[in-house]
Amino acid sequence: MHWFCDAVAINMRERQVFLCEITYSKSLDALSKRLTGWCTNWPALRLALVRDLCIPVDWPVTPWVFIPSEREDLLERKLA
Repeated sequence: MHWFCDAVAINMRERQVFLCEITYSKSLDALSKRLTGWCTNWPALRLALVRDLCIPVDWPVTPWVFIPSEREDLLERKLA
């Protein structure tokens, strides 16, 4: 199985990883599907980061979403 994201940001000082998603979509359908897929497969996704990017297993990984501010309520409803 494959997981994709627009960008990966790594904060070496804080030892954190951010999976970044950027969209200007009005419906946010693809974004909500991606985030739901990540949630459903989170343990496997974390293992893939350790395996493929050599991220230490104990580093926190957090989704980081960049969307137009007027779409924030819509995303919250879709992910509820």
